Amino acid sequence: MTVLPHVSTIRDMLSPFFPAGGFMYIEIPFNFGSKRGIRKYQKDAECLLLSLKGEEFVHVVVAITNHIDNHSGDLFLSADTRGEVFAASVDEFLDTLWSPLETILAGAVLYLFTCGSVVRQTESHQGLLQSLSRYGLFFAVAFDAVRLQPNLTSMFLVSLTKSFIIEGFSFREAIVHSLSLSGQLGGHSNVLIIGLARDGHRIKVNVTKYSWAQLDTRPWGQDLPLQCPQCGTPLPWARAKQGESYVFEYRFLSCGWDAKKRTRMRPPFRFTISRPNNIKMLPLGKKTGAGWLKILVGTHHFTFMEGTAVLEEDVEMDG
Repeated sequence: MTVLPHVSTIRDMLSPFFPAGGFMYIEIPFNFGSKRGIRKYQKDAECLLLSLKGEEFVHVVVAITNHIDNHSGDLFLSADTRGEVFAASVDEFLDTLWSPLETILAGAVLYLFTCGSVVRQTESHQGLLQSLSRYGLFFAVAFDAVRLQPNLTSMFLVSLTKSFIIEGFSFREAIVHSLSLSGQLGGHSNVLIIGLARDGHRIKVNVTKYSWAQLDTRPWGQDLPLQCPQCGTPLPWARAKQGESYVFEYRFLSCGWDAKKRTRMRPPFRFTISRPNNIKMLPLGKKTGAGWLKILVGTHHFTFMEGTAVLEEDVEMDG
């Protein structure tokens, strides 16, 4: 829970709406690379809870900024004096981070500023869902860009926060409204929304992905190659529509041509991108040849047993 411009921008937007008080912004740095660092964090968290005793909040938003191991999806703990970096699994890291603050996390919203491996890697993704279920958060917003640039998320998250905290939209309504203003973000990253609902000891977790689609660069939310995989030439693709699919062909005359044998060895490179299943084009923010796609990724059911969320059922969909 550290402050960076993408977080302080949200703070600066919210604070003027509370001239008479009622808004609190709190930073808690963490360094989990040593027992001393963990003890310091636990002490800081304890002091925070004491300062909040008796306070009641309508909304709690938690923002986490951290680095990640792109191969494993593990979250960084710290670096030693030699610069060697230590990381831990997502559920282990979040348990260390959240267990001292458990009493204020129920019903909170999480903004997760890490690179996309946390949701791309199966084990880390499951660890995230399990931790969200364990601590009773309401929604989480994550991004799947391989190298996330958090500043590109600012416009989207400022609008999202204002929409559901100040303007009274439901969180899902606020998502759609804010995405309609954030086409630039879509060129950088997909947006994943994790929604949780608890019924007794069972927690239902729905994961929805929002992907920006643009006919010339991201048909059906899939990036086109910047150059031909066959001949390596960087020229525009020729596009033709076939039903719900798009066929792309390279029109470079020498594509597939063998200069030594002076003959064509292969036809010009072409491929097809078909409409994925379980998608819906959002009407808000739709432009000519571009717009946001809503993709249902999966539904997960956890059972809450003795303080632990255990995966009971896992239904994955396309996306």
